Amino acid sequence: MANDGQQRRGAVQPAAPVLLETSPGGFLGLLTDHQRRSLLKLGAVHRYSRGQVLMYEGGPADVVVVILDGLARVTVVSEDGKEILLGFRGSGDLLGEMGTVSSTSRSATVTAATDLRGIVIRAASFVAYLERVPQVANRVSYILAGKLRAANRRRLESTAYSAMARVARVLSEIAVGYGHREGLAWRIGPEITQADVASLA
Repeated sequence: MANDGQQRRGAVQPAAPVLLETSPGGFLGLLTDHQRRSLLKLGAVHRYSRGQVLMYEGGPADVVVVILDGLARVTVVSEDGKEILLGFRGSGDLLGEMGTVSSTSRSATVTAATDLRGIVIRAASFVAYLERVPQVANRVSYILAGKLRAANRRRLESTAYSAMARVARVLSEIAVGYGHREGLAWRIGPEITQADVASLA
């Protein structure tokens, strides 16, 4: 019988060659083929159902997850108990690196917005790998810096642009990052809702 930690992290798939359904993007897209293979060998493939929580805000930063396919929601809870959407993560993106490299608790909750497949790597193994391969550590720093720049930009846009302009920018970013091309148009959803767009704007 699986313990609570295994249930939270999803069903474990027996070790097998890791196959990406599309060309790697996000964090994996910044790595060489050799770096990707050596990193992904550190963990095991887990499958998560839509709505399943991968990481809890305030929880221990004991693993990182590399998304192979699927979409995840990143949220925090405000002091008054309101859930705030910070963004989405998709194929090739890295989850949980901030708490892992800083040895702090989770700063956000991550939930599968669709059925999701990812590689789960123990924090100690991930940190040791970064120490052995400084080029990959630099890529992690690049990802963290990008998240900080995005947060700063959102704060600026909240005061400098109209609501309509912010919504248009968010729609554009989501369409390019996580949408589906249908002819000349981009389809967003159903996993990304109008409420999600409004929250990000």
